[in-house]
Amino acid sequence: YVKLYHLIVCIDFILFFSFTLTEGLAQTYASWAQSSMIEFPYNPSGQPTGIGRVSYITFQPTDPNTIYAASASGGIWKTTNLGKYWVNLNTDFFQKMSMSCILVDYTNPNTLYIGTGDTDYQSWWYAYVVYKSTDGGATWTQSTSGMGNKLVNKMLMHPTNNNIILA
Repeated sequence: YVKLYHLIVCIDFILFFSFTLTEGLAQTYASWAQSSMIEFPYNPSGQPTGIGRVSYITFQPTDPNTIYAASASGGIWKTTNLGKYWVNLNTDFFQKMSMSCILVDYTNPNTLYIGTGDTDYQSWWYAYVVYKSTDGGATWTQSTSGMGNKLVNKMLMHPTNNNIILA
């Protein structure tokens, strides 16, 4: 419950500043129209399928305007303006899209690590992979040396040696 509380606080913070700082400047989609209600397909977990969910949020250590969000079913997203606009960080090609955490290297914000899988939605068996990007998310390589096939839902970087990561 503590983890959920922190996520809710982070989302509230982001939404508050997104609307406060960009009031009147938000994107508008006048051409969007609801066509009908959508019935969610059956899901054995008891939760409806198709609802997007943020599983992790982190900030870039050197730029408070840059925020990264991991989606449990939709990859990694980045904003550089406190949430006004978001872009996908080229994660659509991953075999499994379930993302559980993001780590930004404090010595080089273009170096990113993402953990895959999702313990909250009965997909903990998916992925078992850590991916690394050295170009801000344009390209990704698997980086799971020495850890085997393990779910990674949290990563920590050593405070004085960025080559040591606990997953």
